[in-house]
Amino acid sequence: MCNTRTFSKILIAFDGTEGSVKALKTAEKMAKLHDASLTVTYVYNGTAASRDTDTFESVITPIIYNSANATASDDRNVYHQQSNVTENVSETILSDAKNRLTDAITEVNYHILEGDQAKEICTFANDEEFDLIVIGNRGHTGVKKIVLGSVSNTVTNLANCPVLVVK
Repeated sequence: MCNTRTFSKILIAFDGTEGSVKALKTAEKMAKLHDASLTVTYVYNGTAASRDTDTFESVITPIIYNSANATASDDRNVYHQQSNVTENVSETILSDAKNRLTDAITEVNYHILEGDQAKEICTFANDEEFDLIVIGNRGHTGVKKIVLGSVSNTVTNLANCPVLVVK
């Protein structure tokens, strides 16, 4: 007897990279196959190591800040500018995902999360009771994998539901 699993709520972690684009297409196919809802999430992590430089450069205008003459008002302005940049980058990335999806899925939702990518993906998936997480694999090797770690590997280990890693 074959045990066939169906999915009704699928979460795709999308950051605009080649790996996440492949994962998005796979998640879309899975959602169509299972007539499932699809939720696309982008997790913003403010650390420099997590930023996709090409994505940031296409969205932001550099903020010039002279700390020698800074005031509390300047600090608040820079904070608000950085918040706006974060929001713009996040919205641009999710807009990219939206443009890549076809109209064949009946329910698609979009969420922006902030923090550690792997932990936020797992917490969101657990809280919202997703049946499946789909995530891309950047394919880091050697020292880069040791230093940066692997979001997909961490999600696979922390998630309470099945995780499909797309290469």
